[in-house]
Amino acid sequence: MLKWCLATALVLGTSVAAIAQSLSKAPVIATEANWKVLKIKDAMTDKISCIAIYKDNHDIQLSPGTLYISYKGRGGVASYSIRIDDAPAGKLHLASKTEENLSTIIIENELPKITMAKRLRVSGLTVLKTLISEDLDLDGIGAAYAVVTGPQCR
Repeated sequence: MLKWCLATALVLGTSVAAIAQSLSKAPVIATEANWKVLKIKDAMTDKISCIAIYKDNHDIQLSPGTLYISYKGRGGVASYSIRIDDAPAGKLHLASKTEENLSTIIIENELPKITMAKRLRVSGLTVLKTLISEDLDLDGIGAAYAVVTGPQCR
């Protein structure tokens, strides 16, 4: 749902910041340590879905199947690698066309590991050649993900 919203925003010229603004009005249905789960209703279909935001930072969002880290207004995304807990850092990812266009890191394949982890580190380069550096304390992510994918969010 959120990926569709972000892609639609890109096509229609609406900023990701505007979507984040609308999320600030969404009701919080659960708080799980560092994560707040927000319930959102699609204006066109009235379909209910949920996302979780990290420490009130709308730049970091968890939705069913995907973790998004936005660099909109912070230089965009050129490349990045992730490190889950104390495992070795993953291989360098060149930003996909979608990630470049949205200025957002989109993590899908590693999400099952991340929802079980305690820490996520992301490093890389922005389009402006500045450093990307995130060190997330994932406390509560598994419980937040269970809510986001649960029955009250469908």
